[in-house]
Amino acid sequence: MSTSAKRKQAQREREKAFDIKRVEVPLSITEREMLAEGCEFRGGYTASEYIATLIRRDYKRIQETKKTLGDCQYCNHPLPQGCQRLHKGHKDCFHTLKARKLSL
Repeated sequence: MSTSAKRKQAQREREKAFDIKRVEVPLSITEREMLAEGCEFRGGYTASEYIATLIRRDYKRIQETKKTLGDCQYCNHPLPQGCQRLHKGHKDCFHTLKARKLSL
């Protein structure tokens, strides 16, 4: 078995051991350029490393935001799901007042 075949086999074994799944993401030329610049700026990350880091950082921010939300003052359901937008439009409903800010 050649050296490159051995490396590829070892890579497949590591991915299987860590239950790594590949995800394909369509990116525009602008997004690919931004990704390349981000990888280079962050010290030579691979695209996979860079994207995984972004996911982990965003997940951490989401968890921190969830802790501050509490319950909807109108329906008393936990946020951000709340009433699943059943009361959207009501002046006191979280989804009328603040949900849009979470997507920014």
